[in-house]
Amino acid sequence: MPFGLESILVSLLVGLIILFLRQRLAKERSRSDRAAAEFNDAAKAFREAFAPEVAALSSVNQEDLVYDVLKKAFARHEAAVVAFRDVLDPATRTAFDAAWTAYLHPWGEKVEGVSPLTQYYSEYNGKEEKARQTGLSKIKAILCFAKRR
Repeated sequence: MPFGLESILVSLLVGLIILFLRQRLAKERSRSDRAAAEFNDAAKAFREAFAPEVAALSSVNQEDLVYDVLKKAFARHEAAVVAFRDVLDPATRTAFDAAWTAYLHPWGEKVEGVSPLTQYYSEYNGKEEKARQTGLSKIKAILCFAKRR
């Protein structure tokens, strides 16, 4: 008796277990793909919000003061930060917040009574190249959180 009832039941049970595991893996992969797509969409919008300023600050022949370039874009940047922050996990969010604060206050800490970005003007007044390099490096530090997954 090559195929008894017992071996048929074992084969059926193994088949059901394999089917169940394949379904679980497919569902998990789908969830992971959706999360990655959501992150990538948010990251792209975030990078695009900073692109004009990266281009302006990267230009050697920039005519506008760094403070003026960054101040004009502040509302757009802040909105992008708020939207992008929602797709970050809590541990990454803490580091992202630190990078955003460093961008807003390039002296390294928030100074009471000093508006965001003002330090680019007061600290580097007359030293536009240094202000440009600092602004660009601070933006790049923020953008490193928006790499495609």
